[in-house]
Amino acid sequence: MDLLINQLQDYIKNPVPVFDSELAKVLAQHKTNQLKKEGVLDEEVGYTTTNVFHKRKLTKPALFTSVAENTYIELPDFKQLNNFYLEQGLELAYPSEFNLIDVEGQIKSAMALLDKVQSCGETVRALTRAVQVLKQPEPEFDVSYSHPDIPFTIFVSVGQKHSELDTIRLAEAILHETMHLKLTLIESHITFFNGGPQTFYSPWREEYRPVRGVLHGLYVFSAINDFLKKILETLDTMEQKEFVLWRIEELGQQFYMLSDFPNCDGITEDGATLSTNLLP
Repeated sequence: MDLLINQLQDYIKNPVPVFDSELAKVLAQHKTNQLKKEGVLDEEVGYTTTNVFHKRKLTKPALFTSVAENTYIELPDFKQLNNFYLEQGLELAYPSEFNLIDVEGQIKSAMALLDKVQSCGETVRALTRAVQVLKQPEPEFDVSYSHPDIPFTIFVSVGQKHSELDTIRLAEAILHETMHLKLTLIESHITFFNGGPQTFYSPWREEYRPVRGVLHGLYVFSAINDFLKKILETLDTMEQKEFVLWRIEELGQQFYMLSDFPNCDGITEDGATLSTNLLP
């Protein structure tokens, strides 16, 4: 444990790259061992969102297909998780829709794009074991979600289109939610917040939000910013490059609005250190 804490302390002082795959693998193994000790996870049943959320073995994995090593598209569990879906406002796609919108092909394309940055792809495979598919509310509007009590599951929307820009957007959504999972695992070892009611303006939500949410936003979008900069020269079309350059510029403006965040009330010294070192 002391070795992990030292590794995390080194990381928050120099979070480069933010997605750091070696740390992701250590965190994932530590959490996996914990779930096994709690009797939630074993080799026979494997990882399922339902079992981890309810903290007991209820079902075997209901998988649609594998999209990468240790990463699967998981079928929705309307029987055991329906109340959770409703409470979180999640509208799950039905399995009958998966082939119509080529869920497998679209997610595999996004994973291949993430793999263009090796440590980024490795981080996603280390931390994301199950992907549940959300309905896209409308074209050009993406939805994604993760929950702190479900350590290795993300929820992302997949639309009917399958353009090169859609692939970039889906890759960003997968990385976004994976990084939420990673920071949540880090939070189980290091305290970033003092537990108070303090809020700070979130440029992503365009409203004042609890400081924990703002730090999570800074963390995940820092990872996305790093990823987009690294893939820019690998892109084939001017349309892709212009889209990524626009996203990088937009993120830069949002980071600028957080320049005073490390000094805000509500975060600990470690929280201030991490946020300072995430800001450009």
